Amino acid sequence: MRESVDAFAWTFPLFVLGEKPAIGPGGEMSTTKETHLISAEGPGGRPHLAIFTDVDLAEEFRQHCYRDSEVWKYPLNAAPEAVRFLRSTPREIPGVLIDPNPKTSIGLVMSVAEMIQSIEAHTANE
Repeated sequence: MRESVDAFAWTFPLFVLGEKPAIGPGGEMSTTKETHLISAEGPGGRPHLAIFTDVDLAEEFRQHCYRDSEVWKYPLNAAPEAVRFLRSTPREIPGVLIDPNPKTSIGLVMSVAEMIQSIEAHTANE
């Protein structure tokens, strides 16, 4: 697993799905106690934050899993915004699933800290 995390090439925007976002004056998103981030089942059946590398993958997941609810797609347009967002996620989120399949929830799994480190390492080399 470690090799695939280190080798992942981050492109932006990334997308998250959720309900009741907190949108700052500059348009940046963060989470509050009222924010409900969309998750997918990860290892051990624990919910992991779903993050998508493509708007179409996010929409496919939303349509399949949350068709009749008020779920929004929010872009994380650049590395600094993604890192700020990840640092604001609730501590009880055990990890993230990158591009989970809407039928199986299978996707690349990593911890929030690993994702932050991976994004920072990738963008430092640009």
